[in-house]
Amino acid sequence: MGRLLRRVALAAAVFTIVVGIGGPLVGHGVFLGSGMLRDAAPWSAQSGSATPTTIFSDTVDFYSPQQQLLADGARHLHLPLWNPYVAGGVPLGAIPDTGGLSPFAAVRAAFPDWLAPAWSALLSLLGALGFCYLYLRRLGLRAAAAWLGGAVYATSGFIVAWTNWPHARIAALFPALFWAVDRALERASDPPGGASRRRAGVESFSDALPVALVLGAMWLEGFPAVTGYCVYGVVAYVLFHLVRSRWRSWRAAVVAAGGLALGTALAAVQLVPFAIRLRDLDISYRDQTSNVHLPFASLATAVMPAAFGSPVDGNYFGPKNLIEAQSFLGGAAIVLVLVAIVARRPAALRAGARGFWLGVVAVCTVLIYGGGPLLAIAQRFPVFSNNFVGRLRSLLLLGLAVLAAIGAERVMEGSRRAVGESASPRRRLRTSPIGAAAGVAIVVVLGWSLLHAARASRRTTVSQWSYFAKHAVVPVGAIAIAVVVVVFALRSSPERAQRLLVAIPLVIAIEALAFVLPWWPRSARADFYPATATTRYLADHLHGDRYAADNDTLFPSANSAYRLRAVSGHAFKEPAWTQAVESIDRHQPQGSTVLTMSAASATARSPVLDRLAAAYFVAQPGVSVYGDRTVPPASAATFVLRAGASTSVSVQGPLRAVVVHAPKGFARRGRPAYLVADVRDGAGRVVAHGRRPLLELPPIDIDVAVPGDGLPAGSYSVRLALDAPGRELTLSGTATAPAAGVVRSPAVDDGLRVRFADDTVIYQRRHALPRVHWASKVLVQPSATARVHQLHQRYPSDTVMLNEVGPAASGAAARTTVVSDAGDSMLIDVDAQGSGYVVVADALQQGWRATVDGHAAALRPADDAVVAIALTKGRHVVRLWYSPAGRRPALLLSAGGLLACVALAAMMVRSRRH
Repeated sequence: MGRLLRRVALAAAVFTIVVGIGGPLVGHGVFLGSGMLRDAAPWSAQSGSATPTTIFSDTVDFYSPQQQLLADGARHLHLPLWNPYVAGGVPLGAIPDTGGLSPFAAVRAAFPDWLAPAWSALLSLLGALGFCYLYLRRLGLRAAAAWLGGAVYATSGFIVAWTNWPHARIAALFPALFWAVDRALERASDPPGGASRRRAGVESFSDALPVALVLGAMWLEGFPAVTGYCVYGVVAYVLFHLVRSRWRSWRAAVVAAGGLALGTALAAVQLVPFAIRLRDLDISYRDQTSNVHLPFASLATAVMPAAFGSPVDGNYFGPKNLIEAQSFLGGAAIVLVLVAIVARRPAALRAGARGFWLGVVAVCTVLIYGGGPLLAIAQRFPVFSNNFVGRLRSLLLLGLAVLAAIGAERVMEGSRRAVGESASPRRRLRTSPIGAAAGVAIVVVLGWSLLHAARASRRTTVSQWSYFAKHAVVPVGAIAIAVVVVVFALRSSPERAQRLLVAIPLVIAIEALAFVLPWWPRSARADFYPATATTRYLADHLHGDRYAADNDTLFPSANSAYRLRAVSGHAFKEPAWTQAVESIDRHQPQGSTVLTMSAASATARSPVLDRLAAAYFVAQPGVSVYGDRTVPPASAATFVLRAGASTSVSVQGPLRAVVVHAPKGFARRGRPAYLVADVRDGAGRVVAHGRRPLLELPPIDIDVAVPGDGLPAGSYSVRLALDAPGRELTLSGTATAPAAGVVRSPAVDDGLRVRFADDTVIYQRRHALPRVHWASKVLVQPSATARVHQLHQRYPSDTVMLNEVGPAASGAAARTTVVSDAGDSMLIDVDAQGSGYVVVADALQQGWRATVDGHAAALRPADDAVVAIALTKGRHVVRLWYSPAGRRPALLLSAGGLLACVALAAMMVRSRRH
């Protein structure tokens, strides 16, 4: 029966993971919520597809596009250190944000971009399952119990909720680090004598190698704060081992500590630049207080993941956002945890293991859900001080999974007594008062949290009680089955107990699938960063410059997937660039890591954007076309424009857009719908053509922009047609023609020209400076406040503003040619008729270096947010490259760590040969 139980436990766990990910593993869809792009322009104008089962955008606009850049670099044997496409440029492979050097980076490079998310998730989840199995086997548990514990952990709330983030991949390696540390502690603690005596020397330090490799991989995966929580747990594990051995195993502690230090050294190449970069960023918004924690009510999700609704279903009413609060373990697993706490220790379990993990669970529970003085003390230490304590759930859920496996081991023993223990039933089932109290406390807290969620479901605006009741069926059934199995198994022989226990992995699989299937993201292949008319236009016309966009247009940072440079973005932005962009519209809401711009016409015309090389401004179709507006005449009558038919209206130029009024609005039904305008001059020639996508519209004025240089004064005939098969659009007017207004170019040139009108409206910004340009004159402004003010004044295009006095400029012209622009390096040829400055309008003030004709040159902060390099008369070759502070010594440290690992590996091989 033990073999059957082991096979069922393993098969159920693997089945859950594979079926949970599903079709994307074989290319049927994408394991990413990229379908949410359809909620933003320009993709919103395209036909809809399967709704993605996620609302969390980080994976779509930040992680996936950057991982695509890294994977593309890996395929060309190059690690791109800099992402030039987001917010003027941000570090990429130089820091661990996106896991460019992690083990999973190789997976992403080996698969097509649309297939990589599914296989990366599969390998990380199987890793969580397998590593947890290995660790539990080291603790003495049987294979079946170990696979069961691995299944519980691999489908626990933290890993599932953070799937496609680095958080989940790091958490998958938690049990691997505990396995490696436990192995080092046990082997280095062998008493001297025989084979162990040979290990008492330097060779015993080879056991630090697995510790170093696992920790190095965790650091490099991309979210050091989660790794930091695991390191705290491992340090506690080592100290616990020392105390239990009465400090005799100090050699083992040294080996484990050496492995942790070596693993950190391996990742120094990214950790050191990352730490230095943090000093230059304002991350005060991440400061934590003892009041910032999850409420105990969120523990309801440990049993019932949808206890407070779901953001996927659009009805979440729980504490904080669910991805930060999700604590799922499963009802059956909770029953096994109670067995581990209340029943006697399994005979095969290593002494002390249960006590350690009970302590971890207790401390983590208080810190995460209780806060108070203990959390205040913890927040005096790194990681806790500026990282949300809720992410400590990664360690908490590992501890609970270990306890669930211990409970399963105890149930497998059935009524068998431990060696030397009385055979009386009372003795066999006796527990300590502390264990009983802890079990009762868990039941009370979980019961109270579920009751709280049930009551809250009734108090929502639209009662969610039926939703709550429906989602309670699976966990209630799981708990009932688990309780019955446990009660009968504990009173049965080991053989019968294992027969009964076969039901538990099946129940765990059902609970897990009920959780992951609606949660994990899946989108259609067609929704994986599809090309649109807008992205194609920008790709053809930017020529190395950048665009600006309003609000969520082009989904800030998703532009990296299209290799388009943008002013805004989702990233840890460079401070000077952020200050300049935020000054454009102080009323525009900004996120801590998201930089956006408003749709106001003043934003599109801003002189600040001229200095940031924003050659184009992209607006959503629903934004009123910029210019002087004349609204359609008021009319009580209506005109019905049907698909396939057309009508003509007469308007007077100059002309940027035609305006009609839809008194009934428009309801979109699946297929794309457009209002098309053809503008004809007096001779009947089509002089402009534009179309406006029709989404879900209330009664509203509809602007149809017409690209061109601004049609001059005169009379024009505009033919309007509805491209929406089977639909009609009601417009104000008469029975024979709609009423029409116009948007005209302003009398005072605003520097904007409508160049594109389709799924967005794109304006050319004629005052924008090229990204690389020559400045023959200098303006010096030492005050930061004054510099921002000066940026808004539109000073001459041949003038550069410096923070401090530099070499004089002659006023003579120069020719600049960008020879190469590789993202993290540039080569510029300059032929100057006199002294002056070559200006590079990128956010290069931190970590970039430059040479002129092979000699080091100063990169001077210029125009508040960009850089300039002083040049003398003549022809020069200017080279710029990204080399973040601390990278060179960090490379040496990582190289030293790598050599140490090679030496330890050689010791390990030599020891085995002996």
